[in-house]
Amino acid sequence: MARPTSNMVLLGAAVLLMLSTLCKAAPVTACPSKTGYDALPDWTCNPIRSSDRKVYSSLAAAEAVCKSNSTCVCFNSAGEVFFSNDTQGRSQRGCAYVKQVCAPKSGYETLGKVKISTSKQGGGKENTVGSANAAESACNADSKCLAFNDAGLYITKILIVDSATTTTSCAYKKALCTNKYGFKYKKDSNFKGLSGLRGVKKDKMSSAAAAESFCKITPKCTAWNSKGEYVIGGVQGYESESDVCTYVKQPCPPVPGFTAYYGLAVNQGIGGAPVSTESGLCFSDIKTMCTNDPNCLVFDTLRNIWRTDVEPTKSFPGMCTYRRVAGF
Repeated sequence: MARPTSNMVLLGAAVLLMLSTLCKAAPVTACPSKTGYDALPDWTCNPIRSSDRKVYSSLAAAEAVCKSNSTCVCFNSAGEVFFSNDTQGRSQRGCAYVKQVCAPKSGYETLGKVKISTSKQGGGKENTVGSANAAESACNADSKCLAFNDAGLYITKILIVDSATTTTSCAYKKALCTNKYGFKYKKDSNFKGLSGLRGVKKDKMSSAAAAESFCKITPKCTAWNSKGEYVIGGVQGYESESDVCTYVKQPCPPVPGFTAYYGLAVNQGIGGAPVSTESGLCFSDIKTMCTNDPNCLVFDTLRNIWRTDVEPTKSFPGMCTYRRVAGF
């Protein structure tokens, strides 16, 4: 008779599955927010003309120039200022700050000052309610609403965006997924939780907001979704599900101004030994200490600290290594 597989063996398999997925996570930079700008990690603007890029001595200097110049499109942590952008940009470690033409709205994608309309064929309708607040409230309350603008117009069922026609009104499109600090989202996707294992659980709360709050404060929570479901422990995989947004927790807690490398450590044979190992401190103490010390350039979850800029390259499952972005 075959011997039953123990829960501990199954749990070990689940953990290995989860780690194998997480070990593939790319380094992620946590960008401090700046009023009036969209913060974009590990990306930067790309000018249409080379003359539209200027380089300054610091992030602070670049920010000051961008604030004072109405033609500035964005700036970044490398001290670059851009006066045009090809809309696609390019990958670059650090933070880019794109000037907001329109104030952001929770639950909506900002389309900018463009024309929105509909087609009556198929049941599309333009509704005028008189003010931006009224249009936003009406769109929130109407499940068929797709977009609104601050001229008091909201659109149901069919949306046409004319990006070539500029207007004085900011337009907003209802978004299934929105950016959440410390999470990455998967649109039209849901997780498949591993069931029947000790330490692994999938359940549902009263709302998506409740699931989000729970997952934020629960270290072992792996993901949550817009249906209010959450999962603790391993995730078997993800499957397609329309109109569902799944938020997956980043394996390393974000530290503003640092790039997090999951599953990688400093190769001390190349990068040198740490200047100190603060094993008596908890991680939150190390995080605070290094955030406030501009000479702390790299630290990890084993409380090692380096004062030289070293890129983590050595495989170390479960390790989080943080590398300061120049300018912060």
